[in-house]
Amino acid sequence: MSRSALRAEVFERDGYQCVWTECFQPAQELMHFHSIGAGGRKSADALDNVGAGCKLHARLSDGEYGSGGAAEYAAEHFKLFGGRYLELEAGTVAWERAEALRGLVDETSV
Repeated sequence: MSRSALRAEVFERDGYQCVWTECFQPAQELMHFHSIGAGGRKSADALDNVGAGCKLHARLSDGEYGSGGAAEYAAEHFKLFGGRYLELEAGTVAWERAEALRGLVDETSV
């Protein structure tokens, strides 16, 4: 499936809205839940590994800080995980974030 066809299908599936918990912004980008990695990985372009995201949450899904820095990053992850965010071991946040986002999409797609 082409990237544009994937984007169209995902945006429709996700209601043209960011899938991050408590975000009501319109979707602007595809976000990979599990990273495509350096240089890209075609297998990451799969319906169960992408969601519609606003610019902020697309960046956060890549583990980057938005304009609000570390404080915004932590606050948005608290929205996603609740207090469990403080219990995540270093090095597991990316995996946990990806699985949580995938779970949110699965819940709304049923």
